[in-house]
Amino acid sequence: MRCIAIDDDPVSLRIAEELLRTIPDISTVRGFLAPMEALAYAREHELDIAFLDISMEEMNGIELARRLKEEDPRIAIVFITGYPEYALDAFGIHASGYIVKPLTRESLVKEVENIIFSVPTRKSGRIQAVTFGTFELYVKGSAVRFSNKKAKEFLAPY
Repeated sequence: MRCIAIDDDPVSLRIAEELLRTIPDISTVRGFLAPMEALAYAREHELDIAFLDISMEEMNGIELARRLKEEDPRIAIVFITGYPEYALDAFGIHASGYIVKPLTRESLVKEVENIIFSVPTRKSGRIQAVTFGTFELYVKGSAVRFSNKKAKEFLAPY
């Protein structure tokens, strides 16, 4: 999965980037201190997840999330913040996750697993099997519906 992390605090950003790089399901991590730079990058690159701080001077994370969703409605948004009181605002824009600092690898892994489980990642191939969590099969981006449970079990990896 390709992701960006945005935080106007350099230490928090560095920690997020380092932890994200330890997660096997994350293939690309790009960090930004400035929300506008992140937005410009998102316009030019296909992304799966954006990890955003909420309280930033140039533009708050809620507004940045709205703009990222305008660019690509499929992008998953995970807020990483020291402010639990913004959770309602975050989920009002359909955030995929909300982590209250201090950030840990375990909290990031939990959010990444949730995203992998709930939303199929974008692939260029015709057939995609999602084996993380429960087994799902997609053909040309559409989920395959099995006529019975046994048919699905037959195809699922062990």
